[in-house]
Amino acid sequence: MKKVNIPFLPEFELLMLTGKKSATSRTKRYGWPGDYFEAFGRQFILTDVHLISLSSVAYMHYLEEGFNSDFEFTKVWERLHPRKGYVPGQKVYFHKFILQTELAPFHVHELTESGRCRICGCDPKSIFDEVPDA
Repeated sequence: MKKVNIPFLPEFELLMLTGKKSATSRTKRYGWPGDYFEAFGRQFILTDVHLISLSSVAYMHYLEEGFNSDFEFTKVWERLHPRKGYVPGQKVYFHKFILQTELAPFHVHELTESGRCRICGCDPKSIFDEVPDA
């Protein structure tokens, strides 16, 4: 779990702090599940990062991106990417995140093939090593 830097426009502050924006699509990978970033004075934890087509984001994930429609998402994408614009088949990294709260560190560990948690990156077996014998 490491700190990463993901920049956000000020217009997304209220959406992120209220949980209405829980994902961001980027042309490059900014982190891995379990990494965290700071925005608007708060910490957010990446819960999933994967490649997806831009059209899939627009049509299936615009709400998670904080928009009311696919049209609204594509307009903002075009504004942020004026050279290339919105290319439906373009692959982007879809970063899902949650706002860090007191309860956020407590979650059901989702294990990867390597045995580490997909969300926080820990080795759940090591948790038992930290529990003192009764």
